[in-house]
Amino acid sequence: MPRNSLYSSFLMTLVLTGLLGQAACAPSFPPDKAAEQLQGMVKKEYGRDVKAFLKGKTLWVYMPLEQGLLSKGFGVSEEASDAIEDIVLCTHRIAMSTDDQAIQYYTIVVSDTSQIGAEFTLIGAVQDIKRARLLDISRSEFQKRLIREVKLNPLALGDSEGDHLRLTDISKSRFLAEQITRRIKQVIAEDPVLKERYEARAADWRYQNDTFVFLLSINDKTPAATEGGFREENGLLDKSLTEIATVLHGYSFEDYEKVTLRELRSNLELELSREEIELFHRGKLPFQKIQIDTRQTTTPLGLLSN
Repeated sequence: MPRNSLYSSFLMTLVLTGLLGQAACAPSFPPDKAAEQLQGMVKKEYGRDVKAFLKGKTLWVYMPLEQGLLSKGFGVSEEASDAIEDIVLCTHRIAMSTDDQAIQYYTIVVSDTSQIGAEFTLIGAVQDIKRARLLDISRSEFQKRLIREVKLNPLALGDSEGDHLRLTDISKSRFLAEQITRRIKQVIAEDPVLKERYEARAADWRYQNDTFVFLLSINDKTPAATEGGFREENGLLDKSLTEIATVLHGYSFEDYEKVTLRELRSNLELELSREEIELFHRGKLPFQKIQIDTRQTTTPLGLLSN
């Protein structure tokens, strides 16, 4: 579903205005009052009704939109954009002001409950808000770290309470894996060389037995040279591996033993240990020296969900 300028607009606002000043002097809220305080803040300051839930260390916010989410051009409407910006600002303020760093992640869901069930989801880490506020990460990096999605969800129709949400406490491994899959798809869509040649059909991930597995299904517009193109320096696997290493290093995540990256159409797979991922990130393990194998079997494409 098409995106519009919503993302760059409200994210710039978050970093340059409210995020920089309000959180520093905000009152401290006990964790068990965070959801209640958030609902009250959004209602008092913006006159909007939201439902908020604290699940473990993840703050969930749900806002139903009876007037719909999308414009006639199938972008997010201006009215919905304003609502999302208001909710994001309040969520950041509450998350940053809660005692004992009790909130580590937040999930904002804004749903069209009366027309076609379009749904906007934003997932972020409180740590990233703090780093953006301190200018420890750039605005562009802050945007890359947010997990955003617009999709159709018929279950949202008629749901004013958020009953269709699957409230979960987001783990760090899940947050990083979701972020990585979306960053890889973004690289393919935006890199001037890759976007001319490839299209990301699907991307998915697994995290089990201390291993990250990233599954890609790529449409190659020049299939005669598929394997060679995947193997080359600054090619698809190299750029994908760079995103993996950048994220894992950027969050200082060490709770894994190895990473597997698999492209299903070409049957190519590479596998690196945590130590090798760090060496690759530091430029001490060139991509040309990484072994890339051809698998005999592949994961069925039906397992890929995004």
